[in-house]
Amino acid sequence: MQEGLRQISSIAGALAGRTGDCFTGAGTLGSVAAVGKKHYDAQGQQPKQERPLPSIERDSVMLADHDALVSAWRANSRSREDANFRFLRSLKMVDDPDEIDDLAREVHADVFAHIDCTRCANCCKTMAAGLNDQDIERIAAQMTRQEFIDAYLRADQERPGRFLMRAIPCPFLGPDDHCTIYAIRPDSCQKFPHTNQEGFAFRSYQHTSNTLTCPAVYHIVQEMRKALKG
Repeated sequence: MQEGLRQISSIAGALAGRTGDCFTGAGTLGSVAAVGKKHYDAQGQQPKQERPLPSIERDSVMLADHDALVSAWRANSRSREDANFRFLRSLKMVDDPDEIDDLAREVHADVFAHIDCTRCANCCKTMAAGLNDQDIERIAAQMTRQEFIDAYLRADQERPGRFLMRAIPCPFLGPDDHCTIYAIRPDSCQKFPHTNQEGFAFRSYQHTSNTLTCPAVYHIVQEMRKALKG
């Protein structure tokens, strides 16, 4: 893993170039733990490599309170869009994308410990949620499937058989910026922003776009850039 992360750092450095912290005074992620452990099973079979999760040194200044992180996102996300895309694209070149997934999951958890989606709701205000048939059946409640589609949805031209919310902001976003159907919200909303899911390295366009929409994604990408550049 150590060699793989050195490779990532080299590629990312060449393509993206180094930028400053995500906000003034922020700390950076520490080095990524990369020493694998070998073990034998009870029958003494061939040892296999066990990949540990990356270790992140948490700075008390890094990942400040929610409002500071959102302010930093608003101030910097657009100007860093191109550099973020180059970095995310570079991740496709690594030998073991599982290493990227491991790091992304840990940084995702770290960032979301400090950002409160219910105090932001920018995705609900600016993006059209996608729905599948199971979502429609779950959310439609007292309406028929067709009545629900007619009232709230439009066909997704890029994905036949799926639908998008017709209105933006989402019609189920309450005046307090809380989702009124949170417990049964669409699957796409439950999984957003997809930064803790398998295949992080292969969603460079999606993640780049989401850095402009979601402050959490922006900070996840910034902290991954720092971690992989040492």
